[in-house]
Amino acid sequence: SVIAATFLIAGAGIGGSAFVIYAAAAGAVQILGLAAYYRALSFGAMGVAAPITATGVLIPLAVGLASGERLSALETLGVLCAVGGVLLVSYQPRHAPGRGSTVAIGVGMALLGGLGFGAFYVLMEEASSRGEIVSAVLVNRIAVFAILATGALVLGIRPSSLSGGDWRDVTLVGVLAVGATLLFATATTKGLLSLVSVLASLYPVVTILLARFVLGERVRRSQQLGAAAALAGVGMITA
Repeated sequence: SVIAATFLIAGAGIGGSAFVIYAAAAGAVQILGLAAYYRALSFGAMGVAAPITATGVLIPLAVGLASGERLSALETLGVLCAVGGVLLVSYQPRHAPGRGSTVAIGVGMALLGGLGFGAFYVLMEEASSRGEIVSAVLVNRIAVFAILATGALVLGIRPSSLSGGDWRDVTLVGVLAVGATLLFATATTKGLLSLVSVLASLYPVVTILLARFVLGERVRRSQQLGAAAALAGVGMITA
């Protein structure tokens, strides 16, 4: 409803068929990424699952570079630091003798989530470049709603099963998701996909901090170093 009201106020128009296809497809892979991501969170620690999904940034990074985008030496170093930091954050040691360092539980779902997010970045950038940003986000959210509504009907999930607190939380998540999608779509029209997607994929740093201070999850030294490297990469990119 928020993005629909914005669409009406802005007087934006819907682009051609390719525009709609890209925006709707972005919504489909976004749902795939979120579903796998939330499933990964149910398996393991939030501070570990989130960074693994962020490795999906390699998809738009590769697409951007293959399409002819060129980075300066400092930007390249920043990308390497950011991606390397996220990869470092995604690992946690297992203390069983002889097992060494391993990826946390739920890695399969987390990687699938990263694949969905990476594809979303590419498709949303294509939609934004072919039409108005608000329209792209509106079509994206309509596709998301349609998929979720169909899934709820198939699984027999009813809105009445949600409590008042659940509705509050879901509404807040929805508003934040729309805002994030709108900001990302805008950013792709102002900067390079390879750089914008890297910056957008640094959300695990925030997730780790929230997991530490809100849920009391332990943040390992390697994760702290990874977060620091990721932030240093952001500084190099934005410089």
